[in-house]
Amino acid sequence: MENFKAGGDNVVQFFDSEDEMESPYHCSVCGKNFAKRDYLKKHLIRHTGQKPYKCNRCPKSFTFKYGLKTHMMTHTRDMPFKCPICGMKCIENSKLQIHMRRVHSDERPFECTQCDKKYPTKSELNNHILNAHTEIKPFPCGYCDKRFTHEAKLKRHELVHTGERPFTCSYCSKGFTQLGHLQIHERIHRGEKPYKCDECDRAFCDKVARDRHFKRLHGEKLKFQCPVCFNAYR
Repeated sequence: MENFKAGGDNVVQFFDSEDEMESPYHCSVCGKNFAKRDYLKKHLIRHTGQKPYKCNRCPKSFTFKYGLKTHMMTHTRDMPFKCPICGMKCIENSKLQIHMRRVHSDERPFECTQCDKKYPTKSELNNHILNAHTEIKPFPCGYCDKRFTHEAKLKRHELVHTGERPFTCSYCSKGFTQLGHLQIHERIHRGEKPYKCDECDRAFCDKVARDRHFKRLHGEKLKFQCPVCFNAYR
Protein backbone atom coordinates (compact mmCIF):
# COMPACT_ATOMS: atom_id res chain seq x y z
CA MET A 1 0.00 0.00 0.00
CA GLU A 2 1.39 3.37 -1.06
CA ASN A 3 0.72 6.46 1.08
CA PHE A 4 0.32 10.04 -0.14
CA LYS A 5 0.55 13.40 1.60
CA ALA A 6 -2.28 15.95 1.61
CA GLY A 7 -2.03 19.20 3.52
CA GLY A 8 0.90 17.91 5.54
CA ASP A 9 -1.07 14.99 6.99
CA ASN A 10 -0.83 11.38 6.00
CA VAL A 11 -4.53 11.07 5.24
CA VAL A 12 -4.63 9.68 1.69
CA GLN A 13 -4.06 6.00 1.11
CA PHE A 14 -3.83 4.21 -2.24
CA PHE A 15 -4.75 0.54 -2.35
CA ASP A 16 -3.23 -1.89 -4.85
CA SER A 17 -5.72 -4.73 -4.36
CA GLU A 18 -8.00 -5.50 -7.29
CA ASP A 19 -11.15 -5.14 -5.17
CA GLU A 20 -10.35 -1.51 -4.39
CA MET A 21 -9.31 -0.35 -7.87
CA GLU A 22 -12.61 1.48 -8.47
CA SER A 23 -12.27 3.62 -5.32
CA PRO A 24 -8.57 3.55 -4.40
CA TYR A 25 -8.36 6.76 -2.35
CA HIS A 26 -9.24 6.23 1.29
CA CYS A 27 -10.08 8.79 3.98
CA SER A 28 -8.41 7.75 7.23
CA VAL A 29 -10.79 9.94 9.27
CA CYS A 30 -14.16 8.39 8.38
CA GLY A 31 -13.27 5.41 6.18
CA LYS A 32 -14.89 6.55 2.93
CA ASN A 33 -13.29 5.61 -0.40
CA PHE A 34 -13.09 7.76 -3.53
CA ALA A 35 -12.37 7.11 -7.19
CA LYS A 36 -10.20 10.21 -7.63
CA ARG A 37 -7.71 11.96 -5.41
CA ASP A 38 -9.37 15.33 -6.07
CA TYR A 39 -12.65 13.95 -4.73
CA LEU A 40 -10.90 12.87 -1.55
CA LYS A 41 -9.17 16.24 -1.10
CA LYS A 42 -12.52 18.00 -1.45
CA HIS A 43 -14.05 15.57 1.04
CA LEU A 44 -11.28 16.20 3.57
CA ILE A 45 -12.28 19.87 3.78
CA ARG A 46 -15.45 18.70 5.59
CA HIS A 47 -13.32 17.27 8.39
CA THR A 48 -11.57 20.63 9.00
CA GLY A 49 -14.82 22.24 10.14
CA GLN A 50 -14.24 25.28 7.92
CA LYS A 51 -17.51 26.84 6.71
CA PRO A 52 -16.80 30.17 5.02
CA TYR A 53 -20.14 30.46 3.18
CA LYS A 54 -22.64 32.04 5.58
CA CYS A 55 -26.38 32.48 5.12
CA ASN A 56 -27.52 36.11 5.51
CA ARG A 57 -30.98 35.05 6.70
CA CYS A 58 -30.17 32.53 9.44
CA PRO A 59 -27.12 31.37 11.46
CA LYS A 60 -26.24 28.49 9.13
CA SER A 61 -22.92 28.32 7.30
CA PHE A 62 -21.54 25.91 4.72
CA THR A 63 -18.30 24.34 3.58
CA PHE A 64 -19.03 24.80 -0.12
CA LYS A 65 -20.78 27.50 -2.12
CA TYR A 66 -23.28 25.08 -3.66
CA GLY A 67 -24.37 24.08 -0.14
CA LEU A 68 -25.27 27.70 0.62
CA LYS A 69 -27.03 28.07 -2.73
CA THR A 70 -29.17 24.99 -2.08
CA HIS A 71 -29.91 26.14 1.47
CA MET A 72 -31.08 29.59 0.31
CA MET A 73 -33.90 27.88 -1.60
CA THR A 74 -35.41 26.85 1.74
CA HIS A 75 -35.84 30.55 2.55
CA THR A 76 -37.19 31.54 -0.86
CA ARG A 77 -39.39 28.40 -1.07
CA ASP A 78 -38.00 27.83 -4.57
CA MET A 79 -38.59 24.08 -4.86
CA PRO A 80 -39.29 23.39 -8.52
CA PHE A 81 -39.34 19.58 -8.39
CA LYS A 82 -42.67 18.16 -7.23
CA CYS A 83 -43.53 14.52 -6.55
CA PRO A 84 -46.42 13.48 -8.84
CA ILE A 85 -47.76 11.05 -6.21
CA CYS A 86 -47.74 12.90 -2.87
CA GLY A 87 -46.95 16.47 -3.89
CA MET A 88 -43.75 16.76 -1.86
CA LYS A 89 -41.49 19.48 -3.27
CA CYS A 90 -37.72 19.17 -3.57
CA ILE A 91 -34.91 21.61 -4.20
CA GLU A 92 -33.09 19.30 -6.61
CA ASN A 93 -34.21 16.66 -9.09
CA SER A 94 -31.77 14.17 -7.56
CA LYS A 95 -33.52 14.57 -4.18
CA LEU A 96 -36.89 13.98 -5.85
CA GLN A 97 -35.61 10.76 -7.44
CA ILE A 98 -34.33 9.56 -4.05
CA HIS A 99 -37.72 10.40 -2.52
CA MET A 100 -39.52 8.43 -5.26
CA ARG A 101 -37.37 5.34 -4.69
CA ARG A 102 -37.46 5.59 -0.90
CA VAL A 103 -41.16 6.32 -0.38
CA HIS A 104 -43.10 5.18 -3.44
CA SER A 105 -41.21 2.08 -4.56
CA ASP A 106 -40.81 -1.38 -3.02
CA GLU A 107 -37.53 -1.91 -4.85
CA ARG A 108 -34.56 -2.46 -2.49
CA PRO A 109 -31.59 -3.28 -4.78
CA PHE A 110 -28.78 -2.47 -2.32
CA GLU A 111 -28.19 -5.35 0.08
CA CYS A 112 -25.90 -5.32 3.10
CA THR A 113 -23.21 -8.02 2.91
CA GLN A 114 -23.03 -8.24 6.71
CA CYS A 115 -26.74 -8.77 7.42
CA ASP A 116 -29.98 -9.31 5.51
CA LYS A 117 -31.12 -5.69 5.28
CA LYS A 118 -31.83 -4.07 1.91
CA TYR A 119 -32.14 -0.40 0.92
CA PRO A 120 -33.49 1.64 -2.00
CA THR A 121 -30.35 3.78 -2.38
CA LYS A 122 -26.64 3.17 -2.02
CA SER A 123 -26.31 6.12 0.38
CA GLU A 124 -28.84 4.53 2.75
CA LEU A 125 -26.91 1.27 2.61
CA ASN A 126 -23.68 3.13 3.41
CA ASN A 127 -25.42 4.90 6.31
CA HIS A 128 -26.61 1.55 7.62
CA ILE A 129 -23.10 0.07 7.46
CA LEU A 130 -21.64 3.04 9.32
CA ASN A 131 -24.37 2.97 11.97
CA ALA A 132 -24.73 -0.78 12.48
CA HIS A 133 -21.40 -2.37 11.56
CA THR A 134 -18.66 0.15 12.41
CA GLU A 135 -17.62 2.20 15.42
CA ILE A 136 -16.48 5.18 13.33
CA LYS A 137 -18.06 8.43 14.52
CA PRO A 138 -15.79 11.28 13.43
CA PHE A 139 -18.21 14.18 14.15
CA PRO A 140 -18.32 15.21 17.86
CA CYS A 141 -20.99 17.49 19.31
CA GLY A 142 -19.64 20.83 20.51
CA TYR A 143 -22.13 20.90 23.41
CA CYS A 144 -22.08 17.34 24.83
CA ASP A 145 -20.09 14.12 24.54
CA LYS A 146 -22.14 12.54 21.74
CA ARG A 147 -20.50 11.67 18.43
CA PHE A 148 -22.04 11.04 15.02
CA THR A 149 -21.29 9.16 11.82
CA HIS A 150 -22.38 12.04 9.57
CA GLU A 151 -22.10 15.81 9.72
CA ALA A 152 -25.80 16.19 8.86
CA LYS A 153 -26.76 14.12 11.90
CA LEU A 154 -24.48 16.23 14.08
CA LYS A 155 -26.05 19.47 12.85
CA ARG A 156 -29.55 18.11 13.42
CA HIS A 157 -28.57 17.07 16.95
CA GLU A 158 -26.97 20.43 17.79
CA LEU A 159 -30.31 22.15 17.13
CA VAL A 160 -31.45 20.49 20.39
CA HIS A 161 -28.79 22.49 22.23
CA THR A 162 -29.19 25.78 20.37
CA GLY A 163 -33.00 25.77 20.20
CA GLU A 164 -32.75 26.97 16.60
CA ARG A 165 -35.71 26.22 14.32
CA PRO A 166 -34.64 27.53 10.92
CA PHE A 167 -37.68 26.33 8.93
CA THR A 168 -40.71 28.57 9.56
CA CYS A 169 -44.32 27.93 8.55
CA SER A 170 -45.61 30.54 6.09
CA TYR A 171 -49.13 30.21 7.54
CA CYS A 172 -48.65 30.36 11.32
CA SER A 173 -44.91 31.13 11.84
CA LYS A 174 -44.32 27.91 13.77
CA GLY A 175 -40.67 26.83 13.54
CA PHE A 176 -39.18 23.42 12.75
CA THR A 177 -35.73 21.89 12.90
CA GLN A 178 -36.17 19.95 9.64
CA LEU A 179 -37.58 20.93 6.25
CA GLY A 180 -39.51 17.67 5.93
CA HIS A 181 -41.37 18.36 9.19
CA LEU A 182 -42.29 21.83 7.93
CA GLN A 183 -43.64 20.41 4.66
CA ILE A 184 -45.86 17.93 6.53
CA HIS A 185 -47.10 20.69 8.84
CA GLU A 186 -48.01 23.01 5.97
CA ARG A 187 -50.09 20.26 4.37
CA ILE A 188 -52.37 20.52 7.43
CA HIS A 189 -52.99 24.21 6.67
CA ARG A 190 -53.71 23.44 3.01
CA GLY A 191 -55.87 20.43 3.81
CA GLU A 192 -53.69 18.16 1.70
CA LYS A 193 -53.79 14.43 2.47
CA PRO A 194 -51.83 12.71 -0.31
CA TYR A 195 -51.20 9.40 1.50
CA LYS A 196 -54.29 7.23 1.00
CA CYS A 197 -55.03 3.93 2.71
CA ASP A 198 -55.32 1.00 0.27
CA GLU A 199 -58.00 -0.70 2.35
CA CYS A 200 -60.39 2.15 3.22
CA ASP A 201 -61.18 5.74 2.29
CA ARG A 202 -58.94 7.35 4.94
CA ALA A 203 -56.17 9.71 3.82
CA PHE A 204 -53.29 11.30 5.74
CA CYS A 205 -50.86 14.21 5.62
CA ASP A 206 -47.78 12.01 5.95
CA LYS A 207 -46.70 8.46 5.25
CA VAL A 208 -45.93 7.59 8.87
CA ALA A 209 -49.51 8.34 9.94
CA ARG A 210 -50.89 6.35 7.01
CA ASP A 211 -48.73 3.31 7.79
CA ARG A 212 -49.54 3.51 11.50
CA HIS A 213 -53.26 3.52 10.63
CA PHE A 214 -52.83 0.63 8.20
CA LYS A 215 -50.96 -1.52 10.70
CA ARG A 216 -53.34 -0.77 13.57
CA LEU A 217 -56.65 -1.22 11.72
CA HIS A 218 -55.90 -3.56 8.83
CA GLY A 219 -53.37 -5.84 10.51
CA GLU A 220 -50.72 -6.17 7.84
CA LYS A 221 -47.14 -6.20 9.04
CA LEU A 222 -45.00 -3.74 7.15
CA LYS A 223 -41.94 -5.23 5.47
CA PHE A 224 -39.18 -2.72 6.06
CA GLN A 225 -38.18 -0.75 9.14
CA CYS A 226 -35.59 2.02 9.29
CA PRO A 227 -32.90 1.14 11.89
CA VAL A 228 -32.41 4.83 12.70
CA CYS A 229 -35.92 6.31 13.09
CA PHE A 230 -37.92 3.01 13.17
CA ASN A 231 -40.45 4.17 10.58
CA ALA A 232 -42.03 1.19 8.81
CA TYR A 233 -42.52 0.78 5.06
CA ARG A 234 -44.25 -1.68 2.77
